[in-house]
Amino acid sequence: VGDIFFSPANVTINTGDDVKWTWSGSLPHSATSTTGLWDSGVHGNGFTFSRTFTAAGNFPYFCAVHPATQRGSVTVQAAHAPPTVTLTAPAGGATFPAPWTGTIQAMVSDSDGTVTNISFFAGATLLGAVRNPPANVSFNVVNLAAGNYTLTAVAKDNAGASTTSAGVNITVQPPNVPPSVAITAPTSGAIFVAPWTGTIQASVSDADGTVTNVSFFAGATLLGSVRNPPANVSFNVTSLAAGSYTLTAVAKDNPG
Repeated sequence: VGDIFFSPANVTINTGDDVKWTWSGSLPHSATSTTGLWDSGVHGNGFTFSRTFTAAGNFPYFCAVHPATQRGSVTVQAAHAPPTVTLTAPAGGATFPAPWTGTIQAMVSDSDGTVTNISFFAGATLLGAVRNPPANVSFNVVNLAAGNYTLTAVAKDNAGASTTSAGVNITVQPPNVPPSVAITAPTSGAIFVAPWTGTIQASVSDADGTVTNVSFFAGATLLGSVRNPPANVSFNVTSLAAGSYTLTAVAKDNPG
């Protein structure tokens, strides 16, 4: 605030910013809002006055001692709004077989500009990006390895502001390892008197799950099954007719 002038006379700020006036002239002056929003009062050299501007608009002011010649204005710009981004697919908790090739979908918008880029991440790993995306954007993932991932998308607008979406947790499972099964008794080549009543024994295991069923066959004929078998399972055969048979066992695990 100088003698008969404000320097600078016109300033542009953002909402939430402060303006501070400092008196430096030899004459008394004021910084008084034309619309009555503020009035510093009349003061002399060394005085300071501050105001926070919380709303956008143009705010003219003047010196009450020199109203005709000493005038200024404060232009307050609305704060820039960052873009919005939401992942819409896949759904949280989704499970895929490895390696996963599929699509991530997102919705993006910007209330006071345009979205210029959207980047897709699995954890901290950048999967790829789409420039100048549409409002509903898709990105193709290729051969994502087995693991647990939090998918996110980062949208950036023309003003350089960015927003990170909420995370979506997915699981990419390694290929299922089938169960193993071996008949341990009777031994191959064994001979029994007809009708045969006896026991077939087998050992079963599953490296990445559980064995849920083991079925026993004589050739193509199902003799019976045991659900949720122990590692060493027995099955009783009753009155098997005379003949030559190839005994087999089929184990099934929890993924099927």
